Amino acid sequence: MRLSVAPFDLVPEFAFNIATGGDLNTSHHVLLCLEYEGLTGMGEAVPVTMYGQSRAETMAFLESLRGHDWLKTATPFDMQAFWSWMDTVPGQLPAKSALDMAMWDLQGKVLGQPVWRLWGLETSQPFESAYTIGIDSLDEMQRKTELALGRGYTILKLKLGGDTVARDQAILTSLRQCVPADVPFWVDANTGWTFDDFVQLLPVMMDTGVALIEEPFVAGVGANRRCEAKHLAPMPLVADESCHTAADVVAVREQVDGINIKLTKCGGLSKAWPIVHTARACGLQVMLGGFVETSLAVTAMAQLAPVADFLDLDAALLSGNDPAEGMRWAGSRFTLPDVPGLGVCLTEPLGFQ
Repeated sequence: MRLSVAPFDLVPEFAFNIATGGDLNTSHHVLLCLEYEGLTGMGEAVPVTMYGQSRAETMAFLESLRGHDWLKTATPFDMQAFWSWMDTVPGQLPAKSALDMAMWDLQGKVLGQPVWRLWGLETSQPFESAYTIGIDSLDEMQRKTELALGRGYTILKLKLGGDTVARDQAILTSLRQCVPADVPFWVDANTGWTFDDFVQLLPVMMDTGVALIEEPFVAGVGANRRCEAKHLAPMPLVADESCHTAADVVAVREQVDGINIKLTKCGGLSKAWPIVHTARACGLQVMLGGFVETSLAVTAMAQLAPVADFLDLDAALLSGNDPAEGMRWAGSRFTLPDVPGLGVCLTEPLGFQ
């Protein structure tokens, strides 16, 4: 297989902020291609600064693989050998995920089947995803919410936890006034609340139709408090930042109702699949999500949509310069391409080298 790469800067349609801060308004990605017997598999590396990742590091690692003996002789079906090699390499999860993604894309193209069918999954019905409203001024969040409703989005995920409890309460009550009661809110605090914050906000969340709470607590909140919160909340609590691997799923199983799987957190589709099974074995629900990504990475994650309970796969909808096309959207609902591989094509030349 022959490897080529291209840097790409993804810019959101609107300013996008979360409780943990950081610059999310330009995301520095690496797209890659693996060529095999006249076919091309594509992958996307999404370095996340809050995890200490950078495009420069990702590019350097991928460059180091050019001409590697394994790549020269391997086929897209040599997944076990690939991961036996990659598991000896510390870190580099964005690059590993992108390579894994491209190999799955190639497998589907070689066999003439979509990736979801390789796993025996069913996609006859459309799937429904949340649409995210980032932290902003209240007026701006109201404007974005009204735009989202006008575009047909039927689940709204609100980023909270960036300031005070009173402000989060005001956001919930104000936005509910302009959102129909049959449109549920999901809330994502991105580790922004203390336990006391959560207790104060819970009645308001219940009154305003919050149907799911994602990663509410700062790191200092202990396991006992997290278990208590799980029992207090009538809606599911979902772990994100605190859950990257199958071992993490086991560790948090008593504290949450579900876990959020992201390709960059776990290292790729091949790593995501066993996390799904671990979550089910622990009696947990499964959410699929992502970071600021193009349609390439989002459509790759969406291959597992049939086994998920909650989908937060709106990243490409939030983009202002998505260079790819994949899943097909109608409001909050999407269908997966029924074509070989991931079903993604680029809409502009990116200068792969």
